[in-house]
Amino acid sequence: MKKWLSFIFVLLLCFPTTTSAHTKLKTATPAPSSTVTTAMRELTLTFGGRIENTSTFRVVDQAGKSITPLTLTREEKSITGTLAHPLSNGSYTVDWNVIGEDGHVMKGTYSFTVKLPEQKAAPAPSATQPKASISPAAQAPQKAEQSAEATSSSPVLWIAGILGLGAAASLIWLFVRRKA
Repeated sequence: MKKWLSFIFVLLLCFPTTTSAHTKLKTATPAPSSTVTTAMRELTLTFGGRIENTSTFRVVDQAGKSITPLTLTREEKSITGTLAHPLSNGSYTVDWNVIGEDGHVMKGTYSFTVKLPEQKAAPAPSATQPKASISPAAQAPQKAEQSAEATSSSPVLWIAGILGLGAAASLIWLFVRRKA
């Protein structure tokens, strides 16, 4: 009986329970489902964990056309996209694709609307670009509406699983050989 308990204990050590903290979208500017009421040229996505430098996002208009050029700047947990020209009135979708520090690829999407007030006369060009303001209902931090799914597995998990199976097979072989 002691041998079986030892065997089960060793198996449990070989197959540790892994918790995978996937990187999820924490906040976004503009926020999901918000309405932007001033000219904006910058979007920022902040994630709950570190992201790799190959992480990206794109902005798509209501006709399905990508808004270009979009210059991306990546930091430890965020990506900021700067547009060459302010967005015009309409609905937009942000499609993001990040690789978290655990190696998982996460994808998500959210939408926002730009609704600039009608201008009676063209304003004089200014030296600085005003920051985007978001409607009061959307100013509170919101969780991003996302459909995040892992599309790849971490190589570390695969290697650990293979090593664990090898260890379990070796232990079973030793027990069978000992009885014979």
